[in-house]
Amino acid sequence: MNKTRLRIVFWLIFLAFVLVWLRLAYWQLGRSHFLLSLFKRQSYRQVVIEAQPGKVISQDGFILAASQKEWKIAFNPQKCPQKEEIIEKYIQFKKAKDERIAKWLSQKIKDKELEAEMVNLDKIKEATQAAFWQKRKDYFLHKVNSPKVKWLELSPLNQSFLDKLSPSTKKCLFLYPLNKRRYPDKNIDGYFLGFRGLDKDGQPKGYFGLEGFYDHELRGLDGWKVQEYDALGHLVPQIFNYYKRPLDGRDLHLYLSYNFQYLADEAIKAGVKKYQAKRGTIIILNPKEMTVLAMASFPSYQPEYYSWYKEQAYLNPAVAELYEPGSTFKTLIMALGLDLRKIKPETVCPVCGGPLVTSGGTIRTWNDKYYPDSTMTDVLVHSDNVGMAWLASQIGKEEMYKFLVRAGFGQKTGVDLEDDQVNPLKPLTQWYPINVMTAGFGQGIFLTPLKLAQLEAVIARGGELVPPRLVKFLSDKQKSYPTKTAWHKRLFSSQATAEVVKMMVKVVNEGSVKWTRLPDLEVAGKTGTAQVAVNGVYDPHKTIASFVGFWPVESPRYLILVKLDFPKVSPWGSETAAPIFFKLARKINLIGQEGFSLSSTPLPDR
Repeated sequence: MNKTRLRIVFWLIFLAFVLVWLRLAYWQLGRSHFLLSLFKRQSYRQVVIEAQPGKVISQDGFILAASQKEWKIAFNPQKCPQKEEIIEKYIQFKKAKDERIAKWLSQKIKDKELEAEMVNLDKIKEATQAAFWQKRKDYFLHKVNSPKVKWLELSPLNQSFLDKLSPSTKKCLFLYPLNKRRYPDKNIDGYFLGFRGLDKDGQPKGYFGLEGFYDHELRGLDGWKVQEYDALGHLVPQIFNYYKRPLDGRDLHLYLSYNFQYLADEAIKAGVKKYQAKRGTIIILNPKEMTVLAMASFPSYQPEYYSWYKEQAYLNPAVAELYEPGSTFKTLIMALGLDLRKIKPETVCPVCGGPLVTSGGTIRTWNDKYYPDSTMTDVLVHSDNVGMAWLASQIGKEEMYKFLVRAGFGQKTGVDLEDDQVNPLKPLTQWYPINVMTAGFGQGIFLTPLKLAQLEAVIARGGELVPPRLVKFLSDKQKSYPTKTAWHKRLFSSQATAEVVKMMVKVVNEGSVKWTRLPDLEVAGKTGTAQVAVNGVYDPHKTIASFVGFWPVESPRYLILVKLDFPKVSPWGSETAAPIFFKLARKINLIGQEGFSLSSTPLPDR
C-alpha cells in the first residue's frame, strides 16, 4: 500500500516537472519573441528628437523665419511636492503672454490696421478676463491633486519660465526640447511666409505660403533615442542607449528683398489708410528674371500668432484673391491685336466718337468722354473702353479664347506658394460677343494680382511667359540646391511687345497719371479702375483701383503692381494707386542706384 502511494506521488511529481519543463520550453522557444518585445516595451522607451526646421532668409541676409528652442515639461504629481507651485507659475506665465498678445491685436484693430473679422475676438476677450484664468488654474490644480493622474505635460515654455522655478522644483521635472517657430519682424507681411502649426496628429506642419509649399524641405527628419529603465521606472544611464540623429531642415534663400518688402509693407499700409480702402496689395517683380522681390498686403496677419486669427485670414490676397482687372488688362489685349496683325499702333478706331451700342448692352468710356478718329495708341492713352471693345471684336471669340488658355487662365501661376489660386475660365460655348468685348477692357474675366503681374511682365520681357519664383536656392550643412524654372512659353512676339511698351510710356507721360509721374524716371505703365459685381450687378460705388508699371523701359529691372479695394477718397486708379506706385518707385530706384539699405545688419536669429 505504501509502495503504491509512493509510486503515485512520484509519477505526479514527475508529471508536474514535465509540464513545467514543457511550459518553460514553450515560453522560451515558442514565445521568445513575444517575451523579448514585452521586455523591451517595459524596459525601453523611445523618445523623438525633433529636427531643427530650416530658416527663411531674404536675399539681403535678413532672417524672416527661424526656430527657437522651447520646452515641454512633464512630471508625476504624486512624487512632486511642488506641484501647486508649478501650476501657479505656469498660469502666471501663460496669462502674461496671452494678455500681451491680446492687447497688441486689440490696438491694431482700434488703429484700423487689422480687420476685426480676421481675428478670434472670443480668444482676445478670454485672455483679458480674470475669471477665465482662474478657471484654467482650478482645472490644473484638480488634475495634479487627483490620485488618478500619474503624469502631466505642459508646453510650450521658454527658458525664462524655467529660470523662475526653484532648484528643488526643477528636480521633479522632465524636460523635452521643442522647436518654436519665430518670425522676428512683426511688421513684415505674414502672407507670403505662411506659418508652422500642428496637424491632426499633433505633429509640426507648414501651412500656406512658403511654409506650406516647402514644408517637406523645411521640416527635416526627426531622430530618436531609446533609453533603458529599471523595474521602478528609473532611468538606467549608459545602457542600451540607441540613437538616431535628426536631420535638420533645409534653409530657404529667397529672391525677395527685405528692404523692398519693408518699403512695400509701409507703402500699402499708408495707401490703404490715406485713400480709405478696405484692403490693398503690392507686388514687386524683377521681370527679367521673373523673381518676386516683395509681396505685401494690408491688413495682414502675424504668422507667429496664427492661432489668434480665423482661418479666412490665412489666404494670401496676392495669389488667392480673384478679381476683374479692368483697364490694366488692356495692354495685353493691345499686344494680342498687334501680334495677330489686326491693328497697328496708328490704326484709327472707327467707333470711338461715342458710346458703342451692341446686342448685349451699351459700352461707354470711363469718364463719358469720346475721342473721334483716335489711333490705337490714343485708345490706350485715354483708356478708352469703346476702342478696346472694338479691338476685341476684331480679334474674335476663338482667338481671344486661345490667348486666355495660352496665358494660363484655368491654371495656377506656378509660383512656389501653397495658396496659389487657379484663375477660372468659363468654356468657349458660354462666350458671347458681349463677353469678348468686355474682356477687351478687363471686365468679365477673373485673375489674381500675381497673375496680372505675371502677364504684365510678359510685355516687359519681350513676350515670354515664365512662372514667378520666390526661392532662389535651398541649403543644408553640406551643399546648396538651386531651384529651377519649370517652363517657358512665348505669348507674344517681341515686335508686338516693343510697340506696346512705347504705348505704355505715352500712357504715363500723356495720360491721366502725368500729374504724379516722376520727371527723372521713365516708366511704362497703365492704370486700372474696375467695377465690382455684387449679386450679378456692378456696384457703382465699389471699384478696384490699380496701377502697374515697369522700368527702365529699355531693360526692365522692376515691375510694380499696386491694387486698392474699394477706396473711398477716389474710385480712380490714377488718383489712388498711381501715386502709391510712383512714391514707391522713387524709393526703390534710390536703393538700386546707391546701394541704400534700411539696415546694415540682418535680424537676429532668436
